[in-house]
Amino acid sequence: MKSRELPQWSDFWQQGFITTFGPSMPDNYQGAVKEFWRAQFSTLPKGARILDIACGNGAVALLAADISKETGKDFQITGCDLANINDKVHGSDELKELRETITFHSKVANEKMPFKAGSFDLVVSHYGVEYGDLPHSIAEIRRVLVPGGTLVALAHHNDSPLLQAARSESKAYTSVLKELNILGRVRAYFGALGNPANQQELQNAMIKARPLSTSVNEGVATMKKRHPDSDCVKQIQAAINHLAQGAARVESRHRLRTLNAVAQEFDYAAQRLKDMIESGLDDEAIEQLKSLATTSAFSNVYIQPLNDETGRLLAWHIELS
Repeated sequence: MKSRELPQWSDFWQQGFITTFGPSMPDNYQGAVKEFWRAQFSTLPKGARILDIACGNGAVALLAADISKETGKDFQITGCDLANINDKVHGSDELKELRETITFHSKVANEKMPFKAGSFDLVVSHYGVEYGDLPHSIAEIRRVLVPGGTLVALAHHNDSPLLQAARSESKAYTSVLKELNILGRVRAYFGALGNPANQQELQNAMIKARPLSTSVNEGVATMKKRHPDSDCVKQIQAAINHLAQGAARVESRHRLRTLNAVAQEFDYAAQRLKDMIESGLDDEAIEQLKSLATTSAFSNVYIQPLNDETGRLLAWHIELS
């Protein structure tokens, strides 16, 4: 990640997910991605020193730890991320035990790492190296690798279905949160409810707030019509339904505090999508990366698209050594 504060990513990792796919992938990567990384680690010698950069909560580092345990190779595994890595994650007891074998460092940028030159035999990155400033990141990776060491990365491909979906969801967030101002409508409705002290005042408040309630309902109907298949719209609708339940019976200050927390979470989600989209590498960016690799004294450069087991484009497969 670029050298800046990343509350949108720190917030995500503090939810305890292993991968960026959250609850939809609770037990780490599977299928082609899992097999790709297992293949990388299986060929390493005993005691190999591995660094997972922009590691999040350690998905790829955990795959390395699993291979290390299976083979008895005793890898030395380190993970770092500019965001705050969570000390605790969801998952099985076995996964949590594996995680104890990994050394994690939060608030570490790809461009400037607190490791001595030649500290690692292998640097890995899964949807991570491309988020940083590549000229500085590639040079820094070369510095922390031993002579002859290797960088292996899977990086966001600009044309992948994952990036296409991210663009669609990002547009939906913009449409709903900014153009329709759906949470602003909820805020106005909550403000109009006030703090009724008895049933009569509650009824009067509901009557007074009815036009604003109608505005919220109209906004919800519009966003569903515009984006019928959007996951983010479904999440926003669910949040609004939850917020509206018994809202008039809750103190105004509590209503608004809860709404602010929900609004912050959706802002963070929108920013994470934006980060992902901006990190996507097209053919021109790949050519620039090849030049950077040569400039940084990598003599072997391999970059090709990687597909999953169904033939779907997953990422750029990058190897520099």
